[in-house]
Amino acid sequence: MSREKSGGKGFKTEELIRRYFLHSGFYVCRGLQLEYEGQSVTDIDIWIYERSATLARRRTIIDVKDKAKPQASERLLFAIGLSRLIGIESCGVATTNSNPELRALAQKNKVIWINGEDLQRLKKSKHLAEIDRLTEEEFVEKIATLDSVRGKKTQLNLFEGAKSTLGDRFGISSANHCLDATVKAATGTIRAHPDSIVAENYGRLTYAIAGMCAASFDFASADTALRPIDERSKAMTSAIRYGFDQRGFSERIKWMEDAIRHFAPGGDVVSKTVSKGLIGSVAGEEAENLAELIARASHD
Repeated sequence: MSREKSGGKGFKTEELIRRYFLHSGFYVCRGLQLEYEGQSVTDIDIWIYERSATLARRRTIIDVKDKAKPQASERLLFAIGLSRLIGIESCGVATTNSNPELRALAQKNKVIWINGEDLQRLKKSKHLAEIDRLTEEEFVEKIATLDSVRGKKTQLNLFEGAKSTLGDRFGISSANHCLDATVKAATGTIRAHPDSIVAENYGRLTYAIAGMCAASFDFASADTALRPIDERSKAMTSAIRYGFDQRGFSERIKWMEDAIRHFAPGGDVVSKTVSKGLIGSVAGEEAENLAELIARASHD
C-alpha cells in the first residue's frame, strides 16, 4: 500500500508544500528519516535547500500537520528544537490552525508559519495543480518495483539512505555517501534492458540521488567559493578523498596507529604497515576531475 493511500490528507499537504517551494526555485526533499545508531529517531516532512548567491546557502525544515487538532504550539516547539539539534538555518510549520497569536509567536522566533488560510490558498492554486511530476508516494512505488523480484528493499533503502544523510550530515559527508549511491543506481540503469520499465525506474533513482549529491557538493563548496580556482579544486579534492580536510584525516590515522601500537602483537610494525597502506590507497583515489567541476560550478 502506498503512503498516499495510507497517509491520507497529511501526505497530500506535504506534497502541496513541496510543489510550492519547487515552483519558487528551491531544492526540496520529502520524508527524511533521522537515524541514530541505525534506529529511526524522527522524520522531517519537508527539507528545503536554497542557494541565493555565491556564498549564501540556507537549509529549512517544515513540519506539516493537516489535522482537525493539529497541536500547533507543540509543533512550533518541535520544529525549533529539531532545527537547532541538526544545526540548520531555518524552520517552519504548516498547520490548519489559524490562531493569529501563534503566528505572532512564530514570527517572534523567526519561524515560517503557514496556517490554515494559507493552506487553503495553496490548495486552490492553479499553478501548483498544473505541475506535472510524480508525488513522493508514486516515486517510491516505482522504485519499490525494482526490489519486487528479490523480495528485498535494496534499491528503496539506497534511496531512503541517501535522503537521510541530508538531514544531519549535509555537506561533504552526504556528498560522498550520495556519490557512491549514484554509482550503484547508475550501474542498475546500465545493466537493465534498454527502454524497459526497469531501466526507466533505475534512471529515475539515479537522477534523484544525483540531485542530492549535487546539492551536497554545492553546500560543501560554499566556504571556498571566492578563492582562486586552484585553491577551490585542491580543497574539494581533499574533501572527496578524505571526507573532510586532510589534517583531520591525518589525526585519525595517528590515533589508529597509537591504538594498534599499544594493543596489537608486533604493534609498531603493524601500525606503520596499515597506516602506509591506508594513506596510499586514499591518496590514489582519482578525485581531481570531479573536484574541478564542482569548484567551477560553486563560483557561478
